[in-house]
Amino acid sequence: MLTLEKRELMMIMTEKKERRNKRRRRRREFLVLQLRNQVIAGHGNSHTQNSSTT
Repeated sequence: MLTLEKRELMMIMTEKKERRNKRRRRRREFLVLQLRNQVIAGHGNSHTQNSSTT
């Protein structure tokens, strides 16, 4: 019983962490897209190939 409860707690904790990370990751992707758009606007199409691979 104890180990099962611990496992469930671990699962819940990891789910919460993943949810938090997803939120953070989505925001980071948004910021990266903004930066990429600024770079494209500043340097033209020569820089798009490098930024798209990362």
